[in-house]
Amino acid sequence: ALTAIMSFTISTYEMGNAVRIANFPIMVAAALFGFAGIVIAMLILTIHLCKLESYGVPYLSPLTPLRFKELTDSVLRLPIWLFEKRPKDLRTQKDKRQYQSREWFYD
Repeated sequence: ALTAIMSFTISTYEMGNAVRIANFPIMVAAALFGFAGIVIAMLILTIHLCKLESYGVPYLSPLTPLRFKELTDSVLRLPIWLFEKRPKDLRTQKDKRQYQSREWFYD
């Protein structure tokens, strides 16, 4: 019941459908093997997400590979004026982010 309720908390419709579809194999594994089935199914799902890439950037970046300096842009959201450099995974020509033209807005 908890997984069904949690699937409705996702704001994007397409992402909500993906979560609902992913829940079915997890529920089957739970029915067949109990808690061990849930753990194994979640482990398989996590391994799959670690291997995914979008435009050459790891899907779970910067969590895999772990880079503590870039976690400030994903786990802990700092004020935008503190971000001076772009994430390394993007492999951009310029490391430095664009100057904030609306500094008055972020104060």
